[in-house]
Amino acid sequence: MPSAVTNYEHFRLVQVIDKQHVEDQFSQPWHSFDFVSKQTEIGQRQSGEIVKAPFDAFIVFPNSNAAAGQEWFYLAQQVHKSKANTRL
Repeated sequence: MPSAVTNYEHFRLVQVIDKQHVEDQFSQPWHSFDFVSKQTEIGQRQSGEIVKAPFDAFIVFPNSNAAAGQEWFYLAQQVHKSKANTRL
């Protein structure tokens, strides 16, 4: 039998960033729920524009294989972190 969940976090997706050009690239290999501080470089557009986090956030569903016009990644903010009530 699996263990009961004792800690959990709630996140809200607050922004989606689309890939504008097939050559837009991430600055590093991001994973879902990697934390980024405001102004952290996330990637670079084909045009040379640096894509930075506009606020403290968590990257969600980064997709380096996204086509132009598709969702490249989402930014989420934590809304709740809690320890579950372990008494039954």
